[in-house]
Amino acid sequence: MSARISRTLIFVAMLLCSRVLAEWNVATEFRIVRVPVRAGVEIVEQFSEERTTPDAMNTLARLLQKGEATVVTEVFGKGVSGVLQTIEHIEEHRYPTEFEAPNPQFAPQATSGLAIPAVRTVMDVRNTGTALQYEMEVAADGLILSGRVACVHVRHLGDLRYEYGVRADGLKYYVEQPNFLVLRSSADVVMKSGLPHLTGSFVAADVPGQMELQIVTMKTAQIGVSASSEGGNEVKQSSRMDVRRYRLTVEDGTRARIAITREKRDPSEVLNAMMRDSKATLSLCASLPSVPNQQNVQENIIEFRYPTEFEPPGRVLALMDTATRQRELRIATARVRKIISGFHGPPQPYSSPFNLPAVPQTTFEVRNTGSTIQSESGSVGEKDASVMLNLSMHEVGWSGFTRRLKAVEPQGERVYDYQPKSATQKTTENRALPVGKWVLQAFHKRPAPFNDVEITIVRIKTNHVQFTHQKP
Repeated sequence: MSARISRTLIFVAMLLCSRVLAEWNVATEFRIVRVPVRAGVEIVEQFSEERTTPDAMNTLARLLQKGEATVVTEVFGKGVSGVLQTIEHIEEHRYPTEFEAPNPQFAPQATSGLAIPAVRTVMDVRNTGTALQYEMEVAADGLILSGRVACVHVRHLGDLRYEYGVRADGLKYYVEQPNFLVLRSSADVVMKSGLPHLTGSFVAADVPGQMELQIVTMKTAQIGVSASSEGGNEVKQSSRMDVRRYRLTVEDGTRARIAITREKRDPSEVLNAMMRDSKATLSLCASLPSVPNQQNVQENIIEFRYPTEFEPPGRVLALMDTATRQRELRIATARVRKIISGFHGPPQPYSSPFNLPAVPQTTFEVRNTGSTIQSESGSVGEKDASVMLNLSMHEVGWSGFTRRLKAVEPQGERVYDYQPKSATQKTTENRALPVGKWVLQAFHKRPAPFNDVEITIVRIKTNHVQFTHQKP
């Protein structure tokens, strides 16, 4: 009997505690909006300060009304303060991961240039769409929210075809693998209830001349009794780090650098003016909200899946009698020698095969290309003129694949494998950055075939918010 009473008391105590802790509802709106690059730069600038955030929303509304901007997706959700919440709007994209060689009995007639796919045997699933995850603490008055927000947008860009073999008569065998664009941001934020907050900005690789903005709005509503106000007041610092990268010709890039370093002109004004004159192209525009001593990440990457391993080719020579097998091997050896000596020559005459090229690739790897930015800022007083910033930027450029001859089969078939061609640029620095001013971060000349320069500029803005927190 006493045990039952004890359990009842514990259950009642848990209810009371949960009522005190879960005193706020948090209604969330997550929007992804696509805008032209030039307008997007202006909107990102307006989002950098609380007082101009309404101007950013008005600019965005005008673009939507004119049809110059597009709402890519909207998701809504409601949760409780202090509890991890997830909002998803996803679709499952299925794609093959293992294959079998096509049956030669069902192959098309011998005609140069035809291609047939391998037989799919195993499938996998990749979630595409949007997702928002957050866990927010709410101030005593319900006006300020503080916590970590993670946003991601994934979409399928199409499939790449990998021809893994060419038969002697020109018939090609291939497999296909998908590419996915991933736009992800993760940061600690301090935001006002009902005021839109820019959590990420991206120059999407698949939509030239367009930017995608991730905007989160959270509204609080009291749902329970107030906890005791023993927690007291706390001043929370918030900041926003902006990174922009422009591409210019070598001549225009040199002029811009001279204007920034020798003439001491504002880097943003110089480069934006050149962009308006079509002398510069914006290739990266990241805007990361933050709080001191917390790491924040923004990714704008494309996942390329490509084949890396082959299984041994199948043979049916063992089914032949000894004389036939020896004859076929002598013919195959002569054809192999001729193909190797003149690889780009015309295809050899073809008869019904006793084997096919190697079984298609059964192992695939993923190569992430694009940009990844990680940042962490230090604490700064209200009158401090600079803040310590740890910034890491990782850029991987992709320029296709190298197709290599892997093997020549006895009947004249040629088998290939693929290796990605990419270039990696990585910078890591820890420096004191002036608050509120654009600074030249990098000047990089890209080699052939680009033969241009990239100029990267960074800026950090800070804000101090009075945050009244509570402890039950």
